[in-house]
Amino acid sequence: MLLGIILILASSVAYNGSVVLLAVAARRHPGVSSLSVGKQGSGILGIALDVAGWVLEIVALALIPLTLARVLSVAGLGVLLLLTSWALKEPVGRGKILGVVLIALGVVAVGLAPPRFGGASPTTWEWVVLLAITGPVVALPYALRAARVSGGFAFGAVASGMAYALSGIFTKDAADYLHAGISAILNDGAVFLPLALLGLGIAGSGFLAFDAQLKALHHVQASVVAPVVLALHTVVPIAAAPFLFDEAWPASPGLRILLAGGILLTLIGTLVLSANSSEKISP
Repeated sequence: MLLGIILILASSVAYNGSVVLLAVAARRHPGVSSLSVGKQGSGILGIALDVAGWVLEIVALALIPLTLARVLSVAGLGVLLLLTSWALKEPVGRGKILGVVLIALGVVAVGLAPPRFGGASPTTWEWVVLLAITGPVVALPYALRAARVSGGFAFGAVASGMAYALSGIFTKDAADYLHAGISAILNDGAVFLPLALLGLGIAGSGFLAFDAQLKALHHVQASVVAPVVLALHTVVPIAAAPFLFDEAWPASPGLRILLAGGILLTLIGTLVLSANSSEKISP
């Protein structure tokens, strides 16, 4: 489990470094299209870090429970604050420092009382319910844009966080399949279709998350966008893991309280970080 924890923390640092580089790229281009970002140095590096974070995440998810991975992933917010202050000149006040401290305490608490590793895979009906709940949220910014509704930049961060949460759930299921080994997969032709569908889900939700995040970063501080994204990327899989993957919390009441407290502190920390920053950046 220790290796999985190290990998998910490294993944978090990569993701947060990617946010800063993508913010630099997005603010240089008014259109903030995904294609334009990929043509410049900071955008290319941001995308590379994002991919590296995903690779580290999928390996980690084969070793640790989804709930533990999602909470530990917010540990990189401390790195984010330092980078946004240095590279983007975004202010770091007491509120942001408090948020990082709360998140650190939450991460320690969850690390002391991790949930039991689950062995189940979601059923088709469970996937349908999950997509019915998350799909409208992911589609909201695109619907607003189609209706020519201006403003509402925070919706981009919300949609991105939900899409990343969905991508993380797809990734977890794919990691469980891959953990069985390539030889086992080759000997069982029945797993090819689920793996192909999961791959499409990872690619599709990942692109939507990336695109919505870029558009949000053009108008909103990176130190606001990232906590909102991570809060949803954390809480949605945690809420879904017991139903989708049969992950169980510790049997001891004390450890249950510690785990619940750690999750709560983590979420409060992300909200504190968001509430103590101005929403819009200077043009």
